[in-house]
Amino acid sequence: MFILRSTFTIFAAQILKLTYMKTYDIYFSDDDSYDNKGFSLKTMEKAIHMAEDMLKKGNALTEEYAGGTISVVDSDGETVWSKPIPE
Repeated sequence: MFILRSTFTIFAAQILKLTYMKTYDIYFSDDDSYDNKGFSLKTMEKAIHMAEDMLKKGNALTEEYAGGTISVVDSDGETVWSKPIPE
């Protein structure tokens, strides 16, 4: 009975993992407001790489939020990476 219950628990956990995968988005913020890119990136590493690239190359949002923060936020709302945006 215990083996069957354990096997079922592992199987159920694998199904939940398959049906719910975190995604990641890039947010820009300052003291007054925030914007996000609207991405649903599948890996945290890809999102961080893209955010670092945006900081390096610059774009309209890095200019608008200069002095603020760029962050990678997961689909649960947790900030997983963050850096200041140079002025």
